[in-house]
Amino acid sequence: MNRFPALMRRIGKLNIIGDDLLRTHQAMVNHKPHWDMEALEKCQKHRINEFERTMEHAINDWNREDLHKYWTGYP
Repeated sequence: MNRFPALMRRIGKLNIIGDDLLRTHQAMVNHKPHWDMEALEKCQKHRINEFERTMEHAINDWNREDLHKYWTGYP
């Protein structure tokens, strides 16, 4: 079974989570007074865990032969 499409979906998810992590970090650094900092920290920890889990799955999905088979169609 070719895992390349699943790998690409995971990379896309990593990009979204990474953007959220960066945006939340910037908000925490700027100390927006109307935001609940404890809630932001909790959310940030959850995103970090999700990022790590997704990264592990993406690494496990990586296989150079799958990439070649996907593009060329050769078994």
